[in-house]
Amino acid sequence: MKTAESLEKILSLVVPEDPDLALVLLMIRKMASGELHDSELANLGYQAFGREYERPLTLIRAYLIETASASTRPLKIVRHNHPRMTADEGRMLDALVLAPRDPQACTALLRELCAAPDVSIPQAAAQLLARALIDMGCPLGAPDFY
Repeated sequence: MKTAESLEKILSLVVPEDPDLALVLLMIRKMASGELHDSELANLGYQAFGREYERPLTLIRAYLIETASASTRPLKIVRHNHPRMTADEGRMLDALVLAPRDPQACTALLRELCAAPDVSIPQAAAQLLARALIDMGCPLGAPDFY
């Protein structure tokens, strides 16, 4: 019973209903699990983004790597597709939603996530990724943010 309770605490959030956010989360999870060169990931990117799929995949990878590198603690990321997500995954997605509309809030959230004072590189990666997704017609979060 303790295992189920601790798992429920770790996976405290529901995966977003926004299909673009859910897709980014899935790709972050696949990359974090070590499937960086997986043809399934490239195929998923191609299906989601078309011929320009390499740009968002590269930026998702950069965002994950830079956030993990800036963090002073391990980030909790679930493997593969699970209907719930960790608080760390939620903060990563929230930072992406905030990046183009409220950079200061994005910085504060990334500082909390990484437990580090300097999150300028992960923030830059978040802004580039969010802007690339907007350019591709996949804005994250509510459409009135953009």
